[in-house]
Amino acid sequence: ITTHTINGTIDLSTVFEVQDDFGRTFFLRNSREIVSFGGSHSFRNAPHFMSFLRSETTELDAHHETEATLDVYFYHPNT
Repeated sequence: ITTHTINGTIDLSTVFEVQDDFGRTFFLRNSREIVSFGGSHSFRNAPHFMSFLRSETTELDAHHETEATLDVYFYHPNT
């Protein structure tokens, strides 16, 4: 596991680089996003690395984000 930090401190901006049993490299962020609505309903929002700002993204970013999502569907033991 390799950690990528801004100031050498593990916090919400830290990215962990890990490799699975299939040899795939993952970049995982140390955060949890919860969306709440209606007062009593909530769900965990899937993490992403691609910015929502069009000026900060490229087609290659979208490709990588889509590939990562498809990998989860393909390799996750529950799917």
